[in-house]
Amino acid sequence: MELEKEVRMHIENGKILHDSVLRFLIAGIIKKYKIDIENFIGSESWLNDSWNSWKDTAAIDSVTPSSHKLKLLTIPAGCTGRIQPCDVGIFGSFKKVVKTLTNYAQLTNSNYKFQTRDETLKLLSLVWRQLCSPKLEKWARYAWVAAGYDVPRPASFETPAQLLFPRGVAGDCTMHGCSSTSFVKCLYCEKLFCFEHFVIDHHNC
Repeated sequence: MELEKEVRMHIENGKILHDSVLRFLIAGIIKKYKIDIENFIGSESWLNDSWNSWKDTAAIDSVTPSSHKLKLLTIPAGCTGRIQPCDVGIFGSFKKVVKTLTNYAQLTNSNYKFQTRDETLKLLSLVWRQLCSPKLEKWARYAWVAAGYDVPRPASFETPAQLLFPRGVAGDCTMHGCSSTSFVKCLYCEKLFCFEHFVIDHHNC
């Protein structure tokens, strides 16, 4: 509870502490799935990709506690399309949805400050929840096929952008009394929403 209060305090003050948020999310996952961590032993290895930032061992060593020994393992350059399914089939669609939302905001809601920390966090959370919809299971599974893994190929599917922003999505917003035009379809309740009632109000059916 103390950690939750700490995170909420920083969110309200417009300051998001990444470490606090991360620990808060991990604590939530452990509680939700009743994970037994009493005898958990952390790994001393760190697997990263070939970005130059991750090759700076001096910088990494400078923030590694002296009581810990860390073994760095680097994925060779050029392997993104082979062993990193998220890079191949997930992140691109995720970014496309985020870009569609932010572009729409710039055109129709100039007062919406999506670049602020709090709004950015809420926007990414909103998009990620939509991408976790069971309707996108085949799309998510295809990322492993696209990366070259020997797994069953899923049947035909629609992408997140195709489902969230289908043809004919522009209509009446579902919310009672709202006269704004809808622009997105929730993948859970399948209702149409305008920007205010989906993004600004952080729709969570």
